[in-house]
Amino acid sequence: MSTQFSIPRVGILLFLGCILAVALPAETVLRVWGLEVGEHAIGNEAAVREFERRHLAATGEGVEVQLAVIPAGSVQGVMDPQKLLCAIAGGRPPDVVWQDRFTVGQWAWMGALRPLDDHLAEPGAPRAEEYYGPTWEETISQGRVYAIPTITDVRVLYYNEDLLRRGGHVDASGEVVLPADWDALLEMGAALSERDERGRLTRVGFIPNFGNSWYYLWSFLNGGEFLSPDGRTCTLAAPENVEALAQMVRGYDLLGGYERVKGFQDELQSRVTDPFLVGQVAMKIDNDVFIRDIARYRPDMAFGITLPPGPPGREGCTWSGGFAWVIPAGAPQPDLAWEFIAWMSSLEGRLFAERAQARHNRSRGRPFFPMLHCHREAARRIVEELSPAEPRLREASLARLAIMERTRTRPVTPVGQLLWDQHNDAFYAAMTHDLTPSQALRRSQAVVQARLDLVWRPESARPPVLAWRWPVGV
Repeated sequence: MSTQFSIPRVGILLFLGCILAVALPAETVLRVWGLEVGEHAIGNEAAVREFERRHLAATGEGVEVQLAVIPAGSVQGVMDPQKLLCAIAGGRPPDVVWQDRFTVGQWAWMGALRPLDDHLAEPGAPRAEEYYGPTWEETISQGRVYAIPTITDVRVLYYNEDLLRRGGHVDASGEVVLPADWDALLEMGAALSERDERGRLTRVGFIPNFGNSWYYLWSFLNGGEFLSPDGRTCTLAAPENVEALAQMVRGYDLLGGYERVKGFQDELQSRVTDPFLVGQVAMKIDNDVFIRDIARYRPDMAFGITLPPGPPGREGCTWSGGFAWVIPAGAPQPDLAWEFIAWMSSLEGRLFAERAQARHNRSRGRPFFPMLHCHREAARRIVEELSPAEPRLREASLARLAIMERTRTRPVTPVGQLLWDQHNDAFYAAMTHDLTPSQALRRSQAVVQARLDLVWRPESARPPVLAWRWPVGV
């Protein structure tokens, strides 16, 4: 008898299961691309899981955040721009993307991103004044906001106190004397350099573009701009920019020329240990993330950081990069995407993620060094609460907050990547003396201007990306 009724019973159970499957909606899936995950980003994953928990508690509806990490290898950092562009043009974009802020202006102009102004008008939404100004300005294109800034970095001048003392750069009280301007920086760098009996560099005081500096910084130090205020004219060859590039050339020439310095750099960079950490470079400009390496490998090092110095009579400054949250054009769930962004970029969300990462690191006996955040209060709270206890490391970490007040960002423009490439081409042409600084910058300026003229033609005003949806989709 039991065998007779087994099939009907199974059928009834299947029927009831189908009813339940229809009656109970499936868990919503939110697709997020580009967010850093893994051992060094446990805090991000913790914040994502907390978002899922809070959304369920607030709405009674489950949501699963699917994180897709796109392999690195492009200027986007962890994001593959080609894959994202094809997804948007093909009508299958993710809901949220963690994107390099430097690219936001270009993607916004292409029509590949959704403006966020409607969400920013909601109560409790992020406000521009809560953020470091330059990092927020980097998200604005043609008067509309397309991203919410997240983490940032800042370029600083690192110096090895022991090497400066050995070179006699101390005052009457025994305090280390830092270069007062960029002339003193180059001259001190040359004086601290050492050579072997064959004239080859064995130690360098300072190299203009070793670390993470770039010609952008040198131009900013001299008051230079790369575009006109309306963004339609390239000004790479402006006098301030020519002077800045000439200063970099002078820095290399004081060390024996670019090729000789490059040979020294190539030899050093073939090793695992950073040359600054082992005392083969006395000073360098790098981003603040490098302090994390000092904390891990040389916590006892006598070092300091300061604002990169400018020309005589001009204050120093720096520049910042970093990432931001964006919603691609055509994203299927923009409201849920915004809810996710609002949590992840909030003060509470940032504190939650950084504290989780700090706990993880310390549970494994690893030092933790907090990132800088674009949100002012989050940056202050996180740096003050979670910076290392070791005095030099803590002092350097806290110093970043004041340095951020003197930061700038790269120009927001539809031709941002080309401008970067051409500014770099001009640098190499001038360093090798293939062209004078003025000639190199005029050549690069012409290339960028030609592209700008195409971009701002009336017939090109319509964003081109979404017009490709049908052929790319096919």
